[in-house]
Amino acid sequence: MRFDEWKEFVTCPMNSARIRSREERMDTTKGFRIGTDGKYPAEFSECGTDRLAVIPISIIVQKDDIFDCMEIGDSGCVTIWTKQRVWFLAREGNDGIVEKLRYVQRNPPNG
Repeated sequence: MRFDEWKEFVTCPMNSARIRSREERMDTTKGFRIGTDGKYPAEFSECGTDRLAVIPISIIVQKDDIFDCMEIGDSGCVTIWTKQRVWFLAREGNDGIVEKLRYVQRNPPNG
């Protein structure tokens, strides 16, 4: 599903198999949020492999970049387009267990 406005979503950094649907990806009620210091709270590191991190727009759009649109697929895959970058959730590490936000430069840049 494509969104023209930002929608918060969660990642599960240490268990990429935890989220299997759009609904689970968009359920931010059990996720940890970034504090005013720009960091996740200390409890985030102590919650084990099923901890969830809420991703705010401030992580994606920085400086003079501009949000364009985003897509969250039926299985919870996320792609985000900004003026300068295309972001996606990658599964890395042993057996793809680690879930990380990555980006590539948008080439040519939109605009």
